[in-house]
Amino acid sequence: MLSPIIIHTAFNTVIFAGAVSESQRPQPLFGVLGEPEANDCRIVEVEAGSAAAKAGLKAEDVVISFNGEPVDSFAALRNAIAKCAVGDEVTIEWRRGDRTHTGRTTLGERRLE
Repeated sequence: MLSPIIIHTAFNTVIFAGAVSESQRPQPLFGVLGEPEANDCRIVEVEAGSAAAKAGLKAEDVVISFNGEPVDSFAALRNAIAKCAVGDEVTIEWRRGDRTHTGRTTLGERRLE
């Protein structure tokens, strides 16, 4: 969705219609690293204090669903997260060893540097 940006200067107000793109909206952050080439959504690392950590995920867990959508690869997880907004509460299901776990957490905001 595009929104106008209004810039105020000392002398003029300039409006750029449609200057804010979806890529400029705050991006949700789950807080995991995965192996993009793997045949599943195996987590390699969980960022301390992230939404994933608060849900209970650990390295070597395999995510099997995110917010009710099946996840079979890290790309599928990335796509599911991209459909969400910062602050959304989400449900995650994952496998650790031979047990299945479910957790809920609130997505954080990706900081662009």
